[in-house]
Amino acid sequence: MTSESLALLAGHLLYLTGGHPGGIAEALKVYRDGCYTVSWLLNSYGNQLWEKNLKKCRDQIKESLTKENNHLYESIEKLSIFPILNGTWILKEAVRRFKLPFSDDSFKLNAELTKTSIFTRDKTIIKDGMTRRLLVIGLLRETSPDNFQELCSEAAQICWEYIHELKSKNNSAVAGTWSMQYFFQSLQKHAGFINFGPNSLAYRQELRNDFFDKTVEETLGIFRNTDREQFHEFIYTLKSEVENDWEFQFVVNYYLHNDEYNDAPYRYLIQKLDEAIQNN
Repeated sequence: MTSESLALLAGHLLYLTGGHPGGIAEALKVYRDGCYTVSWLLNSYGNQLWEKNLKKCRDQIKESLTKENNHLYESIEKLSIFPILNGTWILKEAVRRFKLPFSDDSFKLNAELTKTSIFTRDKTIIKDGMTRRLLVIGLLRETSPDNFQELCSEAAQICWEYIHELKSKNNSAVAGTWSMQYFFQSLQKHAGFINFGPNSLAYRQELRNDFFDKTVEETLGIFRNTDREQFHEFIYTLKSEVENDWEFQFVVNYYLHNDEYNDAPYRYLIQKLDEAIQNN
């Protein structure tokens, strides 16, 4: 196997399993024993891997959470699309727009979430990233690509509006943090489409152009009319978030890859951020 094929195999495995060790081990065993192609693993084995392996793990999470609080699972499942949360804006808007059971009281949901074993005490993030990614994979597979895209589009819009709210309060550093989350949701919403059908490569290429030419540029433009110090605080925070988040780097590289899977998309994003710093 060439290094390019090995890299693509690793990317497919992470996409299919969310990094779950048992899922990866099972997929590699099937792949080796059957002498299959890398494309077969993605296009023909993904559903089987979910049904026979990963779904059981997700169901154990669901059972545990349901025992803790029978009314919370729907909310936790949908909120899992956010790698991070906060209770002041993001959670409040998500409760309303996702039509969660606590739509009349986001503060109550906030309090209930912190009582479960899955959320941190500061209510910012699900403790275990592996758990969160399994919930996201299940949400995608058990709804539909269109419904998942709609949910993530709402999440992206929430982040976008929050960035503007933060700008109005001159909180450029936190805006940098949530700009990366906006980037993440803008890509994640395409999870059900980037690999399927004869035009998947063209789909990713179009997504790549749209992401760099529109999503990134429009986000940087939010702070371009501010003073230099504020813009630099924003852009340096954003760059730091990007450089220190392996999951986001994977999403950028995988969702935007051409025939070869490498880190060219990530490096191009860093280049654009560096250029923004130099030009302001």
